[in-house]
Amino acid sequence: MEKLNTSKFTKLWYEIESEMYLFYKNSPTLDKEGSLEGIVKYIKEPKVKKQWEELLIYVKKEKPELSKSIDEFSKMVNELYKIKTNPDIRKYNFGYDNNGVLKCLDI
Repeated sequence: MEKLNTSKFTKLWYEIESEMYLFYKNSPTLDKEGSLEGIVKYIKEPKVKKQWEELLIYVKKEKPELSKSIDEFSKMVNELYKIKTNPDIRKYNFGYDNNGVLKCLDI
């Protein structure tokens, strides 16, 4: 069994989610999902996928220091959907190993 640093990922999740609210505020025409978890849960729907992609661009523009971590998380989300139709993507279900690699605790 491997111990993962979940607090580092939780911090990233909250940063993305707080930028998400600003993104919505600045884009009043978007259909809004209520949370980051809602977006990744319904990402297979074309409208939500487009919203996800626009959100990632926005967050990376506003917080460029998060770009690498955001790309890593986005890649992980895509990989999880290749493995399972409805993966369990929540803020407390990810963490970083001792080498700084993002891992999923449960799919």
